[in-house]
Amino acid sequence: MSRSYKPEDDALPDYAWSVAYLSQRDVSNQIPINFVATPAISLTAACFLDKTYRGNETEICLSNVLASGFRRLILDLYWDDDRRSWSFCPVTLPNRPPDGQLQASSTSTLSNNGQSTSTARLSSSTAAAGDITESENARPATATSEDQRRRLQRRATTQTSDADSTANSAVPSASGSEGSPAPPEEPEYDLSPFTCSPAVDLSLFTAVLLDFIRKTDTTLDARLMYIVLNLHAAAPATAPSGDAVVPKNLPQTSGTLGAIFGDVFPSMYLYTPPNLRDERADLNSTWYSVSERYDPVGAYFTTDVDSSGFHSTPDGWPCEAYVEVTSGKRLIFGWGSVDAQMEAYNFSSDETTIFSRGDISKEINLSTSSSGDVESGCFFDSATKIIEKTNSSWAIAAAGNGAASREGGSAPSLSSTFNFTSNALACGISPVLDAALLLNLSTTQRDASAYLQLSADNVWSWAPGEPRNLTGSAPASACAVMDLSRNGPWRVEDCTRRYHAACRDSKEEPLSFVVSSATVAYADAASACSAVDADFAVPRTALENSYLLSAADDALGDGPDGVWIDLNSIDVQGCWVSGPDTSCPYYVDEDQVRQKNVIIPTVAAFIVLVLTGLTLFVKCNSNRRGSKRRSKKGERGWDYEG
Repeated sequence: MSRSYKPEDDALPDYAWSVAYLSQRDVSNQIPINFVATPAISLTAACFLDKTYRGNETEICLSNVLASGFRRLILDLYWDDDRRSWSFCPVTLPNRPPDGQLQASSTSTLSNNGQSTSTARLSSSTAAAGDITESENARPATATSEDQRRRLQRRATTQTSDADSTANSAVPSASGSEGSPAPPEEPEYDLSPFTCSPAVDLSLFTAVLLDFIRKTDTTLDARLMYIVLNLHAAAPATAPSGDAVVPKNLPQTSGTLGAIFGDVFPSMYLYTPPNLRDERADLNSTWYSVSERYDPVGAYFTTDVDSSGFHSTPDGWPCEAYVEVTSGKRLIFGWGSVDAQMEAYNFSSDETTIFSRGDISKEINLSTSSSGDVESGCFFDSATKIIEKTNSSWAIAAAGNGAASREGGSAPSLSSTFNFTSNALACGISPVLDAALLLNLSTTQRDASAYLQLSADNVWSWAPGEPRNLTGSAPASACAVMDLSRNGPWRVEDCTRRYHAACRDSKEEPLSFVVSSATVAYADAASACSAVDADFAVPRTALENSYLLSAADDALGDGPDGVWIDLNSIDVQGCWVSGPDTSCPYYVDEDQVRQKNVIIPTVAAFIVLVLTGLTLFVKCNSNRRGSKRRSKKGERGWDYEG
C-alpha cells in the first residue's frame, strides 16, 4: 500500500464533463462559499458500507471519491481508547497479535516538513483465558489488483515564478516513496460484524488527501475541499456491536485532530476560523483589496460601513475565487455530529483549525418522495426573492436511508439518488449521500463509475452532452442558452440566432430575474436588458438558475424554447466567458491542448492550477456589490457584467 492518491480510470472525469464543470465553477466563483451548494458524500457509505476496513481498498476508494469530483467529505472518526489513536473502524482493535503469531503494527505520521515517522511493535504473546477469542484472528489482507489508473503528464510551457517554485518546494510529499508503506502482510481482525485492519487510520486518510492536493495544485484541477468530522468512541472489542463507553484517554494537545491536521497539512492550504474572523473584521484589507473578480458578491451578506469608509461584516463568507486563487487555500475542516461519549473531547484546543459545529453545515429537513422528488423544504419560492428569506447558507440534507442500509435494508435506487441530488441542488441545498447507490455494489473501489456519474450531477448548469463545441459539432460562434424545454439546463447555440435575453433586474437581490421584451442576437442581449432597466446575466448557482427558469416560464409560457444567458465561447473554443467582446484570459495553444500539457495563463499574478486537456479558468464575472448595508456611507459598487 503506497498511502497515496491513485484513482482508477473509471473514476476520472472525461474531457467534456471537465470543461462543463469548470465553466460552471467560473460563473459561481464569486458567490460566497456558504451559498454554493455541492454534493457531500459520507466516506462510511462510500467505502465501508460492508463493514470491511482494509488499507488497500480504502486507499483506492478514497482516491476514487476524490477523483470523481466530490468536494465535501463526511468522516466518521472513532477514538480507539486502548491504542490512543483515531480510526475509521467502529471497534477498538486489540493491542496484541492473534494466538501464537507475530503481528507487525505500524503507525505513521506525516509532518509538514515532509518527513515520516513510524513506530513498529512485534509481539508473540498468546491469548490468555477470558481474552478475545479467535474471532479477532489477524490474517494477511487479500491483495488488490494492480492499479490501472491513468497518469496524466503535465508540464508548464512557460517558466514559473520564483514565488511558485518556493511554494511548491515547501509542500510535503505524501507519495509512496516518501510516505510510510504498510507491512508486507496487512494484519486484519475479524470482529464480527466488522473486519478491520490497523492500517485504516487517520494517517492513511491524511496521506492520500495531501497527495491529492499536491497532484491537483494546478489552475483548473484545484478545488476547495470541505471535510466534516463526526466524532465517535469505538466500541469494545469484546462487544463489537455494543455501545461504546466513555474514553478515559482522550487526547489533550498533540493528539487532537486540529493538531494532527496542522502538522500534516501546510498552513498555506488551511482556511481556518482565525482567517475568517480577521477577514470579516477588515474587508478593506482583505476581500476588497484584491481584483474585483476575486471578491465575493456583496448582496449575499451584510456589510457595515463606518463614516470613514471602513467595511466589515458580521455574517459574510469569502468566495472560492478569493480563498483559492488569491490565498491558495484548499481545505476547510468543520465539526459535524459528536457522540455523547466524546463530549469531553478538548474542542477548545482545535478552535484555530476546525470550524465549530454548524459553521459549515446546517441540516435542513428536506422531504422527498421515493423517486427523489422534493416535496417540502426547498428554498426556491417564486414569491420570495430576498436572500434573507431564502437563506440557504451552508444548507445540507441527507439522501436515502443510510441507517437502514447499514443495517441490511435496501439502498435507494440509482435513479432516485440522481433525482434527489439534482433536485436538492436546484433548491439551494447540498445533498448528503449517506447510503449505497447500488444494491450489490457498496464501495467506489468496486464501482467507481457510479460515483463519477453521481458527481456529474453536480453540473447543474449544462445539459448532458453540452457544451457541444467540445466535440466539434457546435457552430464556431458558440453562445449559451437556457433550455426551457428541458427544465433549465444550458445548451450551445449559434450566437446569431434570436432569443429573449436573461436579465437580472435587481442589483440588491441576485435571485430577481426578468427576460427582455425583444428577441435579439447574443451580441445585442445586453442592450435588450438595458431596455427593461436590467443587466444581461448568467445564473451563478443552481438556486439562481431555478429563479431564472421560473421568471422565463412566467414571461414566455409555452412559446420560445430558450433564453440567452451571458456566457459564450466566441474568442476561443472551449473558453467560456461573459460578454460578447470578452477575450479568453488564457493563452491556449491547440497543439499543447492535444498533448494534455499545462497551459500557463497569461494573466499576471494568477496561481496556476490546471485541468486534463484544457487550461481554462474562465474569467470570473465582475459583479455589482449590492450588499445589504446598515450604513450607506462609503458604499462601493460595481456593475454586474454577467
